[in-house]
Amino acid sequence: MPFSKSPSYLWQHASGLWYFKRPIPPGLRKHYQQVGQCRAPTHIVRSLSTHNRAEAERLKRSHVSETEAQFRRLSGKGPGIPPTAAVRAYERLAQVRVAMAEALDDGADVNTVSALEDMAIDAAEMLEKVSGEAVAVLAYRVAVDPSKRTITEHLKAWLPDSGLTVQTQQEHLRVLAELLGFLGLADCLAEDITEKQAMSYVENLNEGPLKHATKKGRLSSLGALWRHLERKRAVPHGRVKLWQGHYLTGAQGASGPRLSGAEDDDDDTIRRPLSEAEVLVLLNAPDATDARPRTYTRALFRELYAIGLTTGMRLDEIVSLRPGDIVPLSGGGLVIQVRKAKTAAGVRSIPVTHAAAVAVLSGRVAAQQSDPDRRIFSECVPGGPDRKPSWQVSKAMGRDRSRLSFPPGAVFHSTRANFATLLENKGATSDHIKRYVGHVIDDVLRKSYAREVTAESLRPLANAVKYGDAVESALRRVVEKGRFNGGPL
Repeated sequence: MPFSKSPSYLWQHASGLWYFKRPIPPGLRKHYQQVGQCRAPTHIVRSLSTHNRAEAERLKRSHVSETEAQFRRLSGKGPGIPPTAAVRAYERLAQVRVAMAEALDDGADVNTVSALEDMAIDAAEMLEKVSGEAVAVLAYRVAVDPSKRTITEHLKAWLPDSGLTVQTQQEHLRVLAELLGFLGLADCLAEDITEKQAMSYVENLNEGPLKHATKKGRLSSLGALWRHLERKRAVPHGRVKLWQGHYLTGAQGASGPRLSGAEDDDDDTIRRPLSEAEVLVLLNAPDATDARPRTYTRALFRELYAIGLTTGMRLDEIVSLRPGDIVPLSGGGLVIQVRKAKTAAGVRSIPVTHAAAVAVLSGRVAAQQSDPDRRIFSECVPGGPDRKPSWQVSKAMGRDRSRLSFPPGAVFHSTRANFATLLENKGATSDHIKRYVGHVIDDVLRKSYAREVTAESLRPLANAVKYGDAVESALRRVVEKGRFNGGPL
């Protein structure tokens, strides 16, 4: 069983991460049917995003009160169950909406539309007596304009076809419910949420105990929803900026607070290089000894670290590679065609001649020859609001570094700093290093008029990639112990 029990609805995962876990009463489980799930869940499980027990005790309180209130409402023992009058009002408004849609499609006259509007007014006034003015006004607006959908209706219509995992879909629903709860609304139209309300929501997040990454995840979720709303013309173009550019507080890496929208382990924020001792720990850490099956193993991590250290590629660039992106380089080595990158400058072709990277990539490509369209790191399952292949493995590597007692600021992206520092010490020019790792050239003249940089012209940089004896020995052991070496993946 992956969880070890602790009292007060706190459960700790084997990784050390604390969760709120509350059994759902059997009679209420039908209300918690998850998207794409055959059976109703038996427990409410929410990550508290902390390894600290005392902090988990504090964070669970809001989840306890919210969950118990939900149970009371669903069982009819608390507020929130619509009285009979409200049910009748909603039924009448739903009928008006259907009739209004049919009337508008048929080119109905003004009198018909006016009569339907009067019916909607009567039902809304009945609803107002029970649920308040805000609820009644929203219900009326949706009934008389069938083209409108509430923000919750938009989200629920989008999720089934979004391609997101069930876990991510549920996170989107939870974040929207949290936003509406903060605004004191049961639902609303997306166009009604203002910049001032968005800023107040972010300020409320900053005043709470959540970590920086958790707050950033909330805004990333809302940003993904607003991008969908823009595509559906439910909000004007550019409204996604409501959730971008906010300053977020909270514990995070050593590089200091960053703007929301940046990625924890795959952005271009300056990261410190890993020390030689840290590199050796990452490359030599033994595999797990328990029998529990793992998708993200240290064997996989060693391969990724080896490629990161010897190519300077971003994590998402590595795990997005397919067999067709890797071709032989004349004279020995490989050429990697980076097709999926964070920026336009990141789309590039780079030579790779280091033995460890060549061995890992060649073995991965050979294992995927039966399906050339499949990513060579196919075990890295896409996730998160943007369905990035690096989402899940990045989190798994972060948990693994925590188990290895790594200090803040030591992340996968640090391997890019190691790579760039190594080449700089070997005498490579700044422009060539930037072109190799996929950074923008700042100088307008050189960016516009310099000759095209080919993979062959960058070969001297690839040939210069050689670390100290201890690290090179560890990289050789990665190849010797790799699953790709003489056996199936």
